[in-house]
Order: sequence, then structure tokens, then C-alpha cells
Amino acid sequence: MVMAWFCKAGRRGSVFRQLLLLLLLVYLGGFLYFTISSSMARRDMSRMDYSIIDDIIRGRWRRRLGSVRYVAPTCQAQNNLVFIKCMKCATETLGTIFRRYAYLNNLSVVLPVKNRIYLGWPFPITHMDYRPSSQGFNLLMEHAIYNGTFMKRLMNPGTVFLTMIREPLDLFVSAVNYFNVFQLSNASLQNGMEAVQAYLRNIHHYEVLYKSHAAAPKRYCIPDGFSITKNLLSHCLGMPIGFPPGRANITGDLAAVTQYIKELDSEFQLVMLMEYFEESLVLLKRLMCWSVKDIVHYSTNRGSYRKNTSWSVLTSYDRDLHREWSHADYLLYDHFNQTFWRKVRGQGQDFWQEVAFFREVQRQVTSFCHNVTPYGDSRINFPPSPWSPPFSFTTADCKLLTSPLLPMLKERYEKQEPSISPVSIPREFLPLC
Repeated sequence: MVMAWFCKAGRRGSVFRQLLLLLLLVYLGGFLYFTISSSMARRDMSRMDYSIIDDIIRGRWRRRLGSVRYVAPTCQAQNNLVFIKCMKCATETLGTIFRRYAYLNNLSVVLPVKNRIYLGWPFPITHMDYRPSSQGFNLLMEHAIYNGTFMKRLMNPGTVFLTMIREPLDLFVSAVNYFNVFQLSNASLQNGMEAVQAYLRNIHHYEVLYKSHAAAPKRYCIPDGFSITKNLLSHCLGMPIGFPPGRANITGDLAAVTQYIKELDSEFQLVMLMEYFEESLVLLKRLMCWSVKDIVHYSTNRGSYRKNTSWSVLTSYDRDLHREWSHADYLLYDHFNQTFWRKVRGQGQDFWQEVAFFREVQRQVTSFCHNVTPYGDSRINFPPSPWSPPFSFTTADCKLLTSPLLPMLKERYEKQEPSISPVSIPREFLPLC
């Protein structure tokens, strides 16, 4: 009927009627489109939800507030964990997370004796390296060499084992700068990537000087004969690399190294990657059934050497030198790089949105804590999201981020267990820190 009217209007040449008909067709088309798209939206609410989530991720907390509902997970928060701090892998930044979680939840922590900061590192942990507890232990996270047999006996049943690793060459560059390796080995160059290159090309010569007893007075926490540059990841994760003296060294046996890495894979529930820090923390949160607020952190020990540093100085020859020098670390890193991304692929479609959401929360908390007055009572509020209930970050929370929590945990230990003394037995090696 509409088409007949259109033809009739055309024959009469009425411009007015043609315009009226055109408006009618536009209206009918819009009505049909709205009806169909509304029906599709009802069948696919996730599309609408994601547009709201995008607003949340971008920090537009007040837009459509209340449109997103948080559904509490069915899991329970895990409070028993061992975190192996591989040296120079952002582990002190992670320390601000684990120590705070332990402090706020009144967990029993494996703490170094006296004023020490390590649990025997770089020597194997012994009963003399920690303060005993009548409550058992929930959490171990200070520097200790992984020993699965020892640590499983020490910790509560059901303990989760975690660590974070770093690309080996990047780790090498960080370590030689942090531990003053250039200066202590009297390297020809002392700064920049040119110094890294020169060290790599004369590494056997410089390593002897750095590890010697003559350099010991200026080596912070590093005993004689220990290499801070060679297979450091592997050593922290307990692989026999010939240190301490007399211990086996399997790094020359590819089959043995491969088998050891497979055993680590079966014993660690999560091996995080420093290069993908936020992604790692979201995996940690999901594994441990923690909250978004639990993984907010304060970044520490960022290397100033990175300023005006150009990696292009290093050639493929230099990179091959380091791969040959620290080949066990490369095998370990390559393996767990693959397992990391397999875990990410198994997380579901909203993983990357949660990473973006967490990154925005971290950005806003960092800005808030940087500008807040020390003794004020202000706070920043976050509404519910698909990944967290509503929560606040207060001035007190900011202060706790940067508080010296290791001494605070030791002080609390002294009050809770004043009569317990560490085990005293003869030992061959004495940790320096």
C-alpha cells in the first residue's frame, strides 16, 4: 500500500507528498532497527556490559554507577604461600604486597633472625636462618634459596609456591649496576651499556676479580666465590650450580637441567614474568582468590641506570656471549615464558579487561598517595566492578604501602612469641645479610 501511494504521489508530481512519504519510510525503518537491535541486546547483554566496563576501566567511576554488579567468587582466599625472591626481579616491589597482606591478616611469617634481611641467601636455608613459631608458618617471602623438601616441612599444609623471573640479559644488566660489579672488578668502563658490553667480552677476567676476597669489603651481602651474573635465576630456584663450594653443578648437563626445570614446573603453581608485571599480578590475584586492593603496590628499587641507556649498543655477538655464559637461566626463562602465556590463555575473555582495570586503579592510587597529606583523612573511592566490590584507599593505606614492614613484622613477632629462640647448631657457611 505504501508503494502504491508512492507511485500515485509520483504521478501527481506532488513534491510535498513525496517528502511526507520519505519521512514515513525513515520513521518505519528506524522503528524496525530499534526493535531488532533491542531484541539482540537482550540476548547479548555482555556487549552492553562491556561498554560500561570500558567506562570503569578508564576511570569514569560516576558514569552509569551501579550498572555493574560484583559477583563474589566461590573460592576462598589463600593465606599459605612461599614466594621465592629471585634477586633483581622486582621482588622488593612484590614485597610491599606480601608483607602488607601478612601484616593486615595477622599471618605467621618466616622472618630472618636478628637484624638480617635474608633467609640464608645465597646459601641454602637452614633452621638457624629464621625465627621459630609456635603457630606454624603461613608465608615465606624474604630472600631464600628454594628447597622444596625443607620448605614443605616448614610451611603449613596446602602452601602455594610462587616466584617471579626476568629475561636473563635484562637481569644481568640490572645486577651489574645494582651490585657495583664494574667498580669492584676494576672494569675499563664503569657506566652505560658500553660498560656492559666490555664486561661481557672480558667476563672471565672480571669475574675472578669481582668474586675475590680482595673485593669482599665492598661487596654488599655477596660472599667470596659467588657470581651475581651467572645463572642467578637458576641458583635462586635451587638448581645445583656449584655453589656453595662442594655442591654439585648440573649446568653442563642439558638433560639434568631440563629435568630440574620440569620438576620446578610441577612444584610451582605460578611463575610470574617481571616484563608483564600487571598481568602477573592479576594471575596472582586470581590464583590466590585475593582482592584488587590486595595487589596494589609501591614500586621500589627502580634502576636509575636505565636513563639515557641504549640497548642498541649490544650486538648479537654480545647477546650470544651472555646466553652461553648463563645458559641455564635462558632454558629456565624460555620454559616458564611459555607456561605463563598458557595460563593467560586459560583465564577467560575478561582477563585483559581486568588487567586494564587494575592498571587504572594502580595509576589512580599512586597519584592519590603521592599528593595526599601525611596526616590527613582523605580517601579515594572505587565503585563495584566485575572484579572487585567497592573499596577505598585511605591515607593510612598509603602510609602502609611505604612503611618498613619487615621490622614491623619482627616487632610483632617479639610480642607474640617472646620466649622462642632460634635453633643453634654448627654451620659451615655464615650469611652476610
